[in-house]
Amino acid sequence: MKKSEEKVDGVGENPSPEASELNEPEELDMTRFQGRVNVPKKKVRFEQTVIPIEMPKGKCVKMHPSASVDVCMVKYNEELYLVGDAIIPSIERDIKDVTLYLGMTEEGALFFLPVPKDTDGKGRNSWVKSKEYFLFAARQRWIRPVSDRAASCYDIGEPVFAIPDVPWPEDLSVSRLLAKAFHNHILDNEDHPVVKKLLVKKVNLDELHQ
Repeated sequence: MKKSEEKVDGVGENPSPEASELNEPEELDMTRFQGRVNVPKKKVRFEQTVIPIEMPKGKCVKMHPSASVDVCMVKYNEELYLVGDAIIPSIERDIKDVTLYLGMTEEGALFFLPVPKDTDGKGRNSWVKSKEYFLFAARQRWIRPVSDRAASCYDIGEPVFAIPDVPWPEDLSVSRLLAKAFHNHILDNEDHPVVKKLLVKKVNLDELHQ
């Protein structure tokens, strides 16, 4: 008996485009697919939470042309404290009068550079004098301070390669930066534990010989 030679529709034949309903791909509008070229960058603003009070090490820095503040400070257990006017008479012997100058590193980090004042008439030492030269230079261009212990001063180094300019913050507030620099390190009353440790009672020398 011969096998039936009848063909079943769709079996053993290549389907036609009409049968599979294939569509030609549409041409893409390439103005919508240009990667990161035309996508505006989202500006993320970071706020610096701690402001150091020291000369940065191993960094190129610049100094603000005018931002500075005169304060009284106390150094206790290697920590710096801001002293309020009301407490100055109580711990006057431990107080240092300084000017804090605002600076910025090449990465954009802010800092305060402390420069002692000559309030006792003893003159400025070589470290302080070199800081003044550094301040003048760093207000003009990027400078890298290098401590020279042999000469007891700061040497001024200039970067070999150009450093892009970093703009100062638009909402610059010295008082706000000062609050960050001395956070939890403010002496404004005699109940503060540090003030209690610094307070001394004057001894009558005549009473010692009685």
